[in-house]
Amino acid sequence: FRPRVPDFPAPDSPAPVDLGGHVTPAAVYAVAARGRPAAVGDAARARMAASAAHLARCVAERRLVYGVTTGYGPLARH
Repeated sequence: FRPRVPDFPAPDSPAPVDLGGHVTPAAVYAVAARGRPAAVGDAARARMAASAAHLARCVAERRLVYGVTTGYGPLARH
């Protein structure tokens, strides 16, 4: 079985796919299979920075965070 692959924007589309926004299956296909550029925009970078700061506060406060400070994951020793 081979699903029909619809036409998506050409790989040389001028605007990169913003991975920090609403990413559709068509956008994933355009990046992965057609070579369309991808980027993480300022809004997503700000959200990631806020998340990292929150995690740093939780670790500094020695709070239990599943998968981070509970004996699982790379930060488990902190």
